[in-house]
Amino acid sequence: VAMAFVTVKAWWAAWTGDIVRHKYWATKLFGYSQAQGLQRVMTFVFSMMLMYGVWPYTYKDWPEDQKSPEAATRVFAKLFDDTFSTAIYGSIVLTEWYQSVAYEEELEARKQKTVKSN
Repeated sequence: VAMAFVTVKAWWAAWTGDIVRHKYWATKLFGYSQAQGLQRVMTFVFSMMLMYGVWPYTYKDWPEDQKSPEAATRVFAKLFDDTFSTAIYGSIVLTEWYQSVAYEEELEARKQKTVKSN
């Protein structure tokens, strides 16, 4: 839903010729799309946690009667859910952080332009 919203806003800004807003929304679109790659990284990290038995992924420490294909399916479903939510949250936070820094730099540049013109 967020990707569709951001895509429409970026397209509309480009259509109306508002380059500043288009840059803002296109940057946000790019940042949100990074969630796909970030999920792959998180899957690797969480898989290593599973392999080494780090909490909450302690599959190898389970009793023998619980080491079934159904139990493994539950663990991998939890792994997918955790990596998905971590990647989405991480991409949103990192995008907003990047844009806030870029916005502060733009404000500083505008202040310097104003001081030089006066």
